Amino acid sequence: MFTLILPGNSKNNEQYAKDLEFEFQGHNLNPITILYNHWQTGEELIDYDFELTKLYEILSKRQNESYKVFAKSAGIILFLKFLESYHTIEHPTLSVFAGIPLRFAEAIEYPLVCQLQSLTSRVIILQKTLDPQIGFTALKEKLPESDILKLINIPGNNHNYSDLNSISYLLQP
Repeated sequence: MFTLILPGNSKNNEQYAKDLEFEFQGHNLNPITILYNHWQTGEELIDYDFELTKLYEILSKRQNESYKVFAKSAGIILFLKFLESYHTIEHPTLSVFAGIPLRFAEAIEYPLVCQLQSLTSRVIILQKTLDPQIGFTALKEKLPESDILKLINIPGNNHNYSDLNSISYLLQP
């Protein structure tokens, strides 16, 4: 069992991803972190095609292992696009998503809510009360909880999800 880390789009998520990886190692979550190419090239946005290929290379080599996913913001979109594109790869046993990036998804014309509703494995979504991408209450109206989907309200008014220990706890067996 390993845990895939897919951070958000902005360059400051590079350190966040490294901090998550360190935290997850301490909890025996066997992290594999995706560091995006556009952070090195200076481009503004994730190159989804490039990162999807990278993700496929990693997961196709580990097809016999079960895994969990932690994704933040644009990393959520990357993972959902991956599931759409590569049907032969098993779904994770658990996905923890932090900061649903609804405004960003709308800007790139990605049907985020629809894709979240189509998931078939267990998902926990952490969303801040007043996250500028979409607040918790508005998200809950668009994406009701179900047997496999749980929403957790985190107090706050920003798009930072920095309580690494609590995130690690959610991914524990």
